[in-house]
Amino acid sequence: MKNNCLAKILFLVLITATVSSCSYNITRKNYSDDISIQKAKEAQKSGSADCDVTIRRELDVAKDDVKFLGKMKLREGGATWDCTEADAINILKKEACFLGANLIVITHESRPNVWSTCYSCDASFYNSNLNNPINPVAESKKDEHFKSKEVSKRDKKDADNRVAYWIGAIIGGLLIGFLL
Repeated sequence: MKNNCLAKILFLVLITATVSSCSYNITRKNYSDDISIQKAKEAQKSGSADCDVTIRRELDVAKDDVKFLGKMKLREGGATWDCTEADAINILKKEACFLGANLIVITHESRPNVWSTCYSCDASFYNSNLNNPINPVAESKKDEHFKSKEVSKRDKKDADNRVAYWIGAIIGGLLIGFLL
């Protein structure tokens, strides 16, 4: 009986380890020929997020005002731990710095929920003339949504929810494991 219980616990640990990951699953699209995706991946590991970048949600960008540089999707890579909105913004900013972008437009975002413990998003990178006062993108600098304080508030709420999801998953897994 004791060996059977130990086998079930080991089974649950192995399943958890199998689906676990430590980082986002990143997909890049539409990068120009002179920017290799391999170089972008390397820049993520060693690059800096210290450039002036504006982040906006669902902004319609006039093609005359900006140069499109590429797209990125950030998704959960299994049971990922470092996948808060702040982590995603840092990844997006590093990519923008590497690409020479000064505008990131988040076209889709999902908060953590029962099915995914991560913040995920799709984003497009642009180079824009933000100093042009009639440029609608220049007005976008007023958006407070992606300020550190606001992101921290949302990440705190997501962390509280994530704990509840994990506790529920662990209890559910143990119940299923003991019923097998």
